[in-house]
Amino acid sequence: MGSDVNERRFETRIEKGGTSKGAIRLVQPGINIENGKTYKVSFEASAANTRTIEVEIASNLHNSIFATTFEVSKESKIYEFEFTMDKDSDKNGELRFNLGGSNVNVYIDNVVMKKVSSDEVEGNLILNGVFNGLAGWGYGAYELGSADFESHDEQFRAIISSVGNEGWNVQLYQDNVPLEEGQTYEVSFDAKSTVDRKVIVQLQRNGTSDNNWISYFYQEVELTNELKTFKYEFTMSKPTDSASRFNFALGNTENKTYAPHEIIIDNVVVRKVATPSALILNGTFDNGTEHWLQYWGGEWEDSSPGAGDGTAEGSWEVTDGELKISITKVGIKDYTPQIKQET
Repeated sequence: MGSDVNERRFETRIEKGGTSKGAIRLVQPGINIENGKTYKVSFEASAANTRTIEVEIASNLHNSIFATTFEVSKESKIYEFEFTMDKDSDKNGELRFNLGGSNVNVYIDNVVMKKVSSDEVEGNLILNGVFNGLAGWGYGAYELGSADFESHDEQFRAIISSVGNEGWNVQLYQDNVPLEEGQTYEVSFDAKSTVDRKVIVQLQRNGTSDNNWISYFYQEVELTNELKTFKYEFTMSKPTDSASRFNFALGNTENKTYAPHEIIIDNVVVRKVATPSALILNGTFDNGTEHWLQYWGGEWEDSSPGAGDGTAEGSWEVTDGELKISITKVGIKDYTPQIKQET
């Protein structure tokens, strides 16, 4: 096989494609792929004739992480996909275009792989969760707390000289986060501290006007000097609050003091968790036999015309939320009688 860069695109010159997809590869090595992060890959591709190519994300630590197949044709098109790194971080990951298994030439251009920011996470209720500056966020040190705050390398950094006496003495927060009663939410963020310590993450009522700070979600988080991703879920059990406060308490959360230190926070997400539709309706039989059907067979199940052995006999009823099936005669088929739901 040969290859060339013509008109600033990669072109293959395949003479013998081999029998496997990996027999011919275009590889970009040395990619830092972080655990828990989502990445988007896009590229432009075409081929001399219609064929398939495989695009793979690989790791020196875990071999293949993710792979997907695209059908490409003579028409140049843009293809894209997303994947989440669910294995240990790897600073030497690879983006692979597996082009083997065919003698048809492939043309590739405009390859981009980028980390999906929290602002691009579908349904994120937090504004500027990637800290492109500090717009959308409130922060401060109160009473005996003392700290400076900044956005550094698109991360929030609190430079804390005193944690004060209470957790709220140093804070990072965002108001007007809408929460609906009965809905389940995911809360996730990256964080670390230059000293091992505890911080508190909350969603709560904004009690600025009446000092009512009732909590909807409360989580104590242990930070170390290693940047980690933290992820939690909770269900909003209180009445809907369209303007709740999301808050990091960075002050004195353990009734102890610390040497001056720094805390880094990034990629903050609060989003509603989609509730899957129930596949079975009235599975508890609280509504009697609603949505359920009974089938006892018929003459078409008879062993021979008029034999009468294809129909089962009996009855069904729901008592105290339980379905009771009384069978006085079974049919000759394993599916008579049966209860079922149809969609």
